[in-house]
Amino acid sequence: MKKLYVLFALLLAFALLFCACKKDVEQDETKPSETAAPVSETAGGTTAQDESAATEPASAVAPADGTTAPAAAPTEIPTAGDPEPLSEGQTMAVNINDYLPETADWSAADWIEFAQKMVDDGCKVYEKYLYSDGWATLDEKDKLLGGWVRVTNFDSIAAATAEFYGVFSETAFQKAFDGRLTEKNGRLYCKKADAHTKDAAFDRLQVASLDDIGDGTIFFTAMKVFTDGRYEETKVQLLFERGGFRLYDFTMPW
Repeated sequence: MKKLYVLFALLLAFALLFCACKKDVEQDETKPSETAAPVSETAGGTTAQDESAATEPASAVAPADGTTAPAAAPTEIPTAGDPEPLSEGQTMAVNINDYLPETADWSAADWIEFAQKMVDDGCKVYEKYLYSDGWATLDEKDKLLGGWVRVTNFDSIAAATAEFYGVFSETAFQKAFDGRLTEKNGRLYCKKADAHTKDAAFDRLQVASLDDIGDGTIFFTAMKVFTDGRYEETKVQLLFERGGFRLYDFTMPW
């Protein structure tokens, strides 16, 4: 009988011990982990570590070396787009026809005829002023040191050169009279032009074609024609200046 009591006590002790161990295991399984171990990527898809990073902005994820990570690139690169089309009647720059309405309907032949007249006038005026003293009435008795001779038919440089700059651009030929004209004591003096020999075979400067029309500039090709059968190509450009067209790009043909 005594043995039965001892056996019963041992069974009761084992039962109590088993219940206590089972309770401890259940508490360990339900308790949250304080540190989450990194989970490696599996064949099944995104890992726990990837899901954590995906919930944060790209710029907030710092690199392993401690430097600041660059902001994520935009998905689309913005472009400037096409420029706004010009409205009807709008131009990018001033058009020569705004100044000279009568030229609006000119053909290429009209422009060539106009340029030919300017070229012919230009050759005559250039020769008159820069290759000779045909523009001036000189008083050989009134001279200054350095070879300056009194001009009696003009009192100022502006008045004396008005005809020249009526044909030629002041912008392009502003130094044409440097060292040639001077004013002193209300009088105009000049230095005589150097002798210039004209090619005896030169015949004419002929405007051959209209090359381009820009805003205030007209471009031509011309030919220097010689009686011995020679031809030489040159360029002529007209510039709208001071209310009218002037010779801008022009080389005297002789």
